[in-house]
Parts: sequence; C-alpha cells; structure tokens
Amino acid sequence: LDVNQGRLSYLKTLERKGPQPSVPLGSTAEFEGRPLTVIGFMVRSVEFEGVRYFWQEYLLYNPAIGFRWLVESDGHWSYVHTVPPGEVVESGKSAIYGGRTFRVFQDAAARVEYVEGEFYWKVSVGELARATDYVAPPLMLSKEVPIVADASRRRAVLRAEEVNWSLGSYTPLKEIEQKFNVSLPAPTTVAPNQPWPHKKIYGYWAALLVVALFVGLFAFVTGSRATVFTQSYTFQPTPTPMPAPPGAPVTPPVATDEGNEKVQVVFTDPIPLRGRRNIRVTGRANVENNWLYVEGDLINEETGLVQQFELPIEYYYGVEDGEAWSEGDREQEVYLPALPEGKYTMRLEAQWENWNQAAPPQVSIQVEQ
Repeated sequence: LDVNQGRLSYLKTLERKGPQPSVPLGSTAEFEGRPLTVIGFMVRSVEFEGVRYFWQEYLLYNPAIGFRWLVESDGHWSYVHTVPPGEVVESGKSAIYGGRTFRVFQDAAARVEYVEGEFYWKVSVGELARATDYVAPPLMLSKEVPIVADASRRRAVLRAEEVNWSLGSYTPLKEIEQKFNVSLPAPTTVAPNQPWPHKKIYGYWAALLVVALFVGLFAFVTGSRATVFTQSYTFQPTPTPMPAPPGAPVTPPVATDEGNEKVQVVFTDPIPLRGRRNIRVTGRANVENNWLYVEGDLINEETGLVQQFELPIEYYYGVEDGEAWSEGDREQEVYLPALPEGKYTMRLEAQWENWNQAAPPQVSIQVEQ
C-alpha cells in the first residue's frame, strides 16, 4: 500500500470533518525492527451504565510482516498483533495464552464511531462486535466476535464462526512520541494493562521494613526487663528396678521408660504476668557430656489459655587428636509473645540423658518481662 497515492492520498486532501488522529495517516515508525506505516484510523466506543467511553485504533502495515495495530485509550498506548484462535483457551472469567493466565477486565459491545483511511475489511460506522478484554499486565488479550443483523429473527446475533483474537503490549507514551516524532496528550487514568510504574518503591519499603525489624528486635532484646520468676530444681534419680525373684508377682513401673530417658514433671506457684509485654524464659543446667530437655507450659488460671515453649540444653566436650573441643551450651533462652494479663502456673516436664545416674542435672528457670 502506498500512502502517497490513490485513495488514501485523496482522503488526506479532504477537509476534515471527524476527529483528528493523534498520529497522522501516512506516518511511519519502526516496530519489530521494521518500518510500519499508519494506513487506517478509527474511533470505537462501548457503553456502561448509560456512559459511552471512546478509544482510537490505528492500523499499521508492512509488506514483510503484515498488519499491526496501535490502540490509544485515555492517553495509554498498546502495540497489538493478532494471535491464532486455536492457541487461546477460555475458562470462565480467564483465558490462557502462551502459558500465561489472563483475567477478564470487561465484556461489552464495541461500536465503530468514525473511520478514515484503508483497512483489510469493509468497515463502516455503526459496525458492532462483542469485545472481551483479558489482562495480565503489561499484556491485554482481546477477543472480538462480530454482531450482525438477523433479518429473519429481527435482532442482532453473534457471528460465532468469525472469532478474532489479538494480543496487546503496553507501550509507554514517550516511546510512541519518539517513534512518530509527535507530541501526545498525557494519560488521564490508569490503564488496565499498565505495569505498576513505581516498582522501585518495593525495594525501599523492604529496606525500611528490615531496618524497623532490627530496631524493634534490638529494643525487645535490650529493653529494661523485670524478673518475675526464678527457681532451681534438682530432679531425683530413679533407681533401676532389680529383677524380681522367680515366681514373685511383677509390679508395673510408675512411669514409662524409653531407653535411657525418663520424664519428671513439676508445677510452679502462680506467676503474675503483665499484658502487652513479651516474655523471655531462660533455662540453665549443669549438664556435663549429656543433655537436658525441658518442655514447658504457661497456663492461665482463669481462662485456661496455654502458651508452650521448649528449652533443649546440651553440652559436650572432650579432647580429640590432642585438641580440646566442645559443643552446645549450658544455657538456653526462648522468647514468647505477649499474653493477656493474669496469673499463670508453669508446668515443667523434664527428661535427661542417663536419668538413673547418682547425680542428675540441676536446672534453673527464670522468667522475665
């Protein structure tokens, strides 16, 4: 198509009576590494709740790659090309193309309001099509089905055998201005397929969040605390039962043994805790090449609310190849969230290695707020 000859050239000489295209007919710009020429211009609209919304479409052409479109709405631009209908899968309010899921944005009857230039089909003012747009920024997947008059039924019907799909990619305003060397109106809204323009703010917010987290943690750890409970416990060894004489009745054990482990339980007196204050529980034990495991519960006497915690304490040391080594720690601490104000009984369930040894470990429990 030659925009300098024939019908298009003639249209350019006529006195304009319709809307002025933002990009003049005959303009050329490079897309996909090839020059494309604007050969057609139309204005279309849809109606929602009695209000009609308009947008502009520009048909571009290059003999090597065929037809493309530029679509402008409220100052936003998209570069559009057709896609094979067989490659699109619709499912409810979404559509899948190229492995990507698009969500429905709008579904309405689009009407041609103005036409100028040349097109690859006979288009006329008043032409209708059902237009469904699906978005996955910066892309918009659009489906159009022509609406034609059915004289036998005296109503408009969809021409289901003619379905057209296209894929638009959001194109920044400055890029369109540079390509066509024109000045264009700035956008007045946010486009449905417009990418979020302030992605960098996420990085700033993430950095601020990390700083706030460390400041809060520092204040939490180093802030003034009061000890609300401290107590030491010495657990008693449980002798290994002697074998019963032949013929004597067997007495079942009081507790179940598991290998070299045995559980003992103690309860504390009520501990007053304040509300809106985090809690630190510290456990210290004189373990020597063994371990002590404490499982605790803070139990609200009035409501029955239970806050669990664990204190695994272990310490091992020795000499290997002439070098001393050690691992673990005789002290462990755990931080608990704030609990409702009230009195709490603490239940401590302890088990340790070699529970039947003559000198079992001693453990000290401290609660701070």
